[in-house]
Amino acid sequence: MSTRCRLCSGLSVETLFGLAKQEFSGHEFPASAYYQHHNSFHDLEQAANAGCDLCLLIVDCFKGIPWIRGESYQFSSYLWEKPEIATEDSAYDAAKQLALSDVKLSIGTDHVYLGDGLDKVRSFNTLLVQIGPTELPEESDDYAFPFLTLSLNGPDYFAEIRGINIGRRKIHPDLGSPNQFKIARRWLQECRTHEACLMNKIPVLPTRVVDIGLADTKSVPRVLISQGAKADYIALSHCWGGRIASVLTSKTYHDYQQALPISEIPANFKDSFRIARELGIQYVWIDSLCIIQDSKEDWEIESSKMGAVYRNATLTVSALVSAKSTVGILKTNKNRFLRAPKSAKLRIYEDSSKDEEVEVDWKSQEEENLRRLMNESVLTSRGWTLQEYILSPRNLLYGERQIYWRCPSMMISADATPEGNQFPDHKFRKASQVIYSDILAVAPEIESDIRAVLEDYYELAETYSARQLTYGSDKHAAFSGIAQMIHPSIGGQYLAGLWTVDFKHGLLWYAEMASCRHVESHGAPSWSWMVTDASVLFSRIRIFETTPFDVKILQYNGISKDAIKQFGQTESASVVVEGLTMPLIRSKQHVRARDRDDLVLGSVYYDEPSSADDGDMRNSIFTVDDQVLGQALISLHTDPGADDIDISSNLFLEDNLLVLLVQADENVDNEMESSFGEGIVLRPVKHGLEDVYERMGQRTQRHAPVSSAFKYSQLSGHFKLVILYRLGEQIISIDTRVCNNAID
Repeated sequence: MSTRCRLCSGLSVETLFGLAKQEFSGHEFPASAYYQHHNSFHDLEQAANAGCDLCLLIVDCFKGIPWIRGESYQFSSYLWEKPEIATEDSAYDAAKQLALSDVKLSIGTDHVYLGDGLDKVRSFNTLLVQIGPTELPEESDDYAFPFLTLSLNGPDYFAEIRGINIGRRKIHPDLGSPNQFKIARRWLQECRTHEACLMNKIPVLPTRVVDIGLADTKSVPRVLISQGAKADYIALSHCWGGRIASVLTSKTYHDYQQALPISEIPANFKDSFRIARELGIQYVWIDSLCIIQDSKEDWEIESSKMGAVYRNATLTVSALVSAKSTVGILKTNKNRFLRAPKSAKLRIYEDSSKDEEVEVDWKSQEEENLRRLMNESVLTSRGWTLQEYILSPRNLLYGERQIYWRCPSMMISADATPEGNQFPDHKFRKASQVIYSDILAVAPEIESDIRAVLEDYYELAETYSARQLTYGSDKHAAFSGIAQMIHPSIGGQYLAGLWTVDFKHGLLWYAEMASCRHVESHGAPSWSWMVTDASVLFSRIRIFETTPFDVKILQYNGISKDAIKQFGQTESASVVVEGLTMPLIRSKQHVRARDRDDLVLGSVYYDEPSSADDGDMRNSIFTVDDQVLGQALISLHTDPGADDIDISSNLFLEDNLLVLLVQADENVDNEMESSFGEGIVLRPVKHGLEDVYERMGQRTQRHAPVSSAFKYSQLSGHFKLVILYRLGEQIISIDTRVCNNAID
């Protein structure tokens, strides 16, 4: 039986709420409007030893947190270690040695952003504990203690104080519990009544689905050929995680239509069947059971429809933390935080006649939330699952700790944490409006200006490029659903990840890290961002207005008009563009001239290292007068400094490169000249084709006027510039035309 100390007996959430009305800033401890608890950490520990459970919880939390005096400045413990941690290495020992160690309490919440005011708060769900001052004098060699954050967990219903919810819902540790399914059913029902969500139309089933039977029958799941029937269905988004034994093949095709071998079906699939039954949905779509895995023809046809499969699904179930198909989705986490301090209760209202309480618990810094899962989970590291998530208007997402919901009207978790910094940002809004435009109950206003959609597209491409694919040959197919769905809004032709209506910006990609080696098996031209496995970024400066410096696309050929193949792996393609060029010499020379603003024109990022490179793909660009080339650009490795430069021709790596100017913006005001230009670096291919080039990097100019850099081109007349890639043994060429027009 707990014997509360006087200070804890007089404490309530409502008391702390009143103080928060005076002063509140998200994720910050108040300077003055706090509850003054014990005068010292020593007094706190005495109260704990005397039987106060709330004081004991606080003391035990500090005992389990590592802390090294003079080195630690924040609580880095993700899990509470143990109450008997080495004394000299614990926050408990450090707190006892503080000259000032008074205890202060405040209420907080984890769903707002840093610095947000009280007007952003929809739920108070944390208790903040500050030991000693929040700041130390500047001359101090130590760091002030950060505040300790404890969790407030309430009952199934919400207690409220002046319209603000108190505590989070306590969630059942078993994701397969009736309580969890009850929550999921409620979410689905609420979504069906949202004015801004989907039209309540019954979707056409995909070509094949798994028929799991009705909930009140003992039907054995089987593969069903839908023949255009309409019914609700669930689509599964999951990781294979290696070979799956039971898949649909030409050999199993007939047998699986009679019954699936349930004993051999992996746990993820069985769990998805159970989820569907609990939600009252009879059909489930799973790639490995609904696409004939040993038929290239069937795979090409059905993979091209996957965008529609996920977009039209009644619900997509996402197995965020299941690394393999055998792991399962419906997890139990009874022992995850078994080693944790004993919780305590805190009265909600000041009125002692009201007995509502919240539970005060240790709060782990690694506590799961949907923002963290979307950034770090195994599912979101895979290439195919990006379009599965983006194209799905309704997602039921399974983590380790709880379930989450996402639809056009809301994002929510089972513990009822409101939207905010615990959830992913609302990215790709314009692209989503386009993707869902014909299935939403209230059609969104689609702007005629496609710029916002293109901005979303390039961010989607960046996100996709950072993900992994088991088979590089899937590079196009795993992104094709997104391209198909936004194509009507963007218009023009889709060319291996680029759009003809915005071709110049599509060319301006570069490696996020050191390099981006080209991979021939991807079936992408060298100028496409899909040619590499590396994570890429696009130029953040986009000049949508037409300028005299723009590269112009004149012609493209060989793009399939077949709807199935148009967005898939390119079999043959050519594009003719017109633009300005300048010769470029690549050197391995290092110079101390990075600070020579009077000489440095800009930078070049090479896609791949040369044999002589030291790993630094970024080089500075200068102008030189070459005996053969005339005035040209040269790239040098630059180190900090402002030395004069003496060019060594014996350090040249390649002297037959070109920079093709892609976009530029030049302004001249009085005597102040400023310019910005970007292009791609090209080199002759090694296959004996005359005037044939391939992309090998991206170049940015920010200093000298673009006109002065490009008007000295030594090229005469028009000639054909071919950027090529391999597909199997066949060499496919992409034609690029360059003109020599000088700009004065």
